[in-house]
Formats: sequence, C-alpha cells, structure tokens
Amino acid sequence: MSLTPAQELAALKAQRTALANARDARVAEAKVADQIAEQRRLLDLETALVDAEEKHGALGRKIAVVNFKHADDSIAGSCIVKKPNHQIFRKFQLTDTKGEAARSNEIDALFRHCLVWPSLDTFEALVEEHPGASAALLNTIGRLAGASAEEAAGK
Repeated sequence: MSLTPAQELAALKAQRTALANARDARVAEAKVADQIAEQRRLLDLETALVDAEEKHGALGRKIAVVNFKHADDSIAGSCIVKKPNHQIFRKFQLTDTKGEAARSNEIDALFRHCLVWPSLDTFEALVEEHPGASAALLNTIGRLAGASAEEAAGK
C-alpha cells in the first residue's frame, strides 16, 4: 500500500520527532548523572579541604585548590596543594640552567611535595588528561610560596 505525499510527510515528521525526543531524554539523563558526579566531587573536595586546613593551615595562605577544566570550562577534577618547603621551591627555581629534563624532574618533585589531595594516582591521571593544568599548578604553588606568577613559571 502506497502512502500519499501528505501521509509520507507526516510519517517522516513523526519519526524525526521520536528521534529528537529520545535524544532529549538521553541528554536529560546524562545531565542528571553529571550533576550527581559533580556533587560527589564537591563533597569529596570539601571533606578534603577540612582535613587539609586542619593539617596544613588556612586556604589561600598555606593551601590552595587548583581545578582541572574540560574544554567547555566545566570542572573535571580538583587538587589541593600546600605551600612548598623553601628548599624544594628554591631547587625548582634554580633548574632553569640545567636543561629541560632537569626542569621536568624538579617540577614533578615540586608537585609531589605540594600535593595534599587527591591520591597521587588520581592526580597523575588528571594531569595526563589535562596537561595544560601544570601551568596553573605552578602558578598556584608559586603564589603560596610568595612568588609572582612570572617568577613561579621561571620566566
């Protein structure tokens, strides 16, 4: 049995509407799942901040939060870093003349020394997924150490 042009048009529109509704439902479910994940991440961060402030000192003076962001500017994860030991920070600052490998090793050592939360494995996964966050980490650690952003970046 053949459809009239009007019937075919109505059937095509109905199929498109059904597909659009199914897509909207998937997007809505994903949005709720993202919101749940975000609330869990924030709860973990708040819990870690309470512990970090008790152990290391005030937020913004002795510790800081660095966020790892997706390209859409949503937060993929966070870490808490502490103010570096003056000797470790100075050693990092003095590596400019020792080559890129030495500089990379000192940056890794500085990150490991300053990392308060999350675990090292989680932190390394975040840095691997968001390598541009290393600059924000260096700037934040530098500010905690009392250096300007340019001094912390070694420029």
